[in-house]
Amino acid sequence: MPSENQIAETLQVSRITIRHALDELVQKGLVYRIQGKGTFLSSASQGEPVIFDSGNRDTCRSLPLIAYLSPRLHNDYMAALLNNIEEEISTRRHFLLFSRTHEDQGIEKAKLKDLAHLGVKGIVIFPVDGEVFNEEILRLTLDSYPLVIIDRYLRGLETNCVCSDNLGGAFQAAGHLLALGHRNIAFISTNIQGTSSIEDRLAGYERAFAEYGVPIRPEFFLTDLKVGDEQNKERIRDFLKANPGITGILSVNTTIGIQIIEAAAETGRSIPQDLSIVFFDKIEHLPFKPTYIKQQAADIAKEAIRLLFDIIEDPNKRRTKVDLPTILVEGCSTAPATSRLNHRPSSHCGK
Repeated sequence: MPSENQIAETLQVSRITIRHALDELVQKGLVYRIQGKGTFLSSASQGEPVIFDSGNRDTCRSLPLIAYLSPRLHNDYMAALLNNIEEEISTRRHFLLFSRTHEDQGIEKAKLKDLAHLGVKGIVIFPVDGEVFNEEILRLTLDSYPLVIIDRYLRGLETNCVCSDNLGGAFQAAGHLLALGHRNIAFISTNIQGTSSIEDRLAGYERAFAEYGVPIRPEFFLTDLKVGDEQNKERIRDFLKANPGITGILSVNTTIGIQIIEAAAETGRSIPQDLSIVFFDKIEHLPFKPTYIKQQAADIAKEAIRLLFDIIEDPNKRRTKVDLPTILVEGCSTAPATSRLNHRPSSHCGK
C-alpha cells in the first residue's frame, strides 16, 4: 500500500487519522505491517502470514515473559533503560518482550491489550506523552495487574511507578543558569498538560526562580511543541527571533534539545557565547560537551523490576512511587551571562 504520507496527501487528511485507520485494518486482519518495509494487503482473512505457530496458546502463556513498552528508542537514556531492564529480568530467569509504541496512544492501548491477552507475567511501561493516561493503563492498574510505570505517575491513583526527581532536576538546571547570572531563561518543551514528568520539570524551573527572587517571564515559555513534529524547529527559531533577550534555555528533553541547537544556529546565535543551554539527558555527537541533567537509568530499571516482581509475588502488596535523584553534569553549553559575549570554550570543552 502507499505510505501514510501519500495516503494523507491524497485524501487531504492528517497522518494521525490515516495511522488510526490502518491500525483498525491491522486489527481486522485486512492488512499487515513489516517494520521498515511498509503496509501490505493480507492474502487471507488471518492477516499477517504466520511465521511460527506453536499450535497451543498455553505454551506461550507458560513462558516467563516480562514486557517492556517504550514510546521510542532514540537516545542513550532510552537505550540504557532497555539494556538495564533486560539485565534485571535476566537475573530473575525471565525473558524480555520489548515493543515500541511510536508516540501513539492508539498503538499503546492495542499493545497493552495484546500483552495482557498473551499472558505475560507483568508489564513495565514508559507511557506516551499526552493529555491523559491511556485508559488501558488505568484499567490494568485498577485490576491489580502487575504493572509498573516509569518516568511519570498517575495523579490521584495508587500505582507502582519509578521516576527521576524531575522537579529537583529542573531546579538544578534553572538554578545553574541563574547562578551564572542569567535572568532571561526560556523553558522549552513538548505539551505539558497531563504528562507529570514535564509538569514537575516546569515546577522545578519555577521553584528555582522563586528561590533566587527573580520574576518569571511568561513570554519565555514555549510549551506546546508536539513530539516528532517537523515544524518544531521552525517554531523554536521564530520564538528565538521574537525574544532576542533570551540568554539561557532549559530544554525538557534531547529531541527538543537538538532542535534548539539547530534553530539557534539558523538565527546566528552561538552556544554558549549567545545562548547557555541545559539539557535533560545527554545529547551525543555534539561539537561541545553539553551541560545536562543525568537520569540514572540503571537505578530506575532496578527499582522498576523490583516493584514488578513484588506485585507478581503478592498482588495485594501496596503500590509505591519511587523518586530517584538526578545529577547536574556541567559541560560547555553554559557560560556566565556577564561574560558570554567574550567567552570562548576552553580546551577541555571539545567533543
